[in-house]
Amino acid sequence: MEKHRITMGNLFSGSGTWELAAKICGIDVIFESEIEPFPVALEAKRFPEAIQLGDNQMTIAYEKKENLPAYTLKIRGGARHIYET
Repeated sequence: MEKHRITMGNLFSGSGTWELAAKICGIDVIFESEIEPFPVALEAKRFPEAIQLGDNQMTIAYEKKENLPAYTLKIRGGARHIYET
């Protein structure tokens, strides 16, 4: 049986705690959305394969143009905002 990879995108990434937890659990980070310069630079170094969207509105634009690869989970900052796609 083929196993399917779980993938995620994160809006309001901040310091990337969700991304680090995902990496530990074997989840691939597809995109991140953060506007603060230091966290953006930190996350770009930690996850060079992830698309750095910057402003949250870019996520909507990318999804409308279908430029984002498929992902399983969309995280919005804190634990209260977990959405499955």
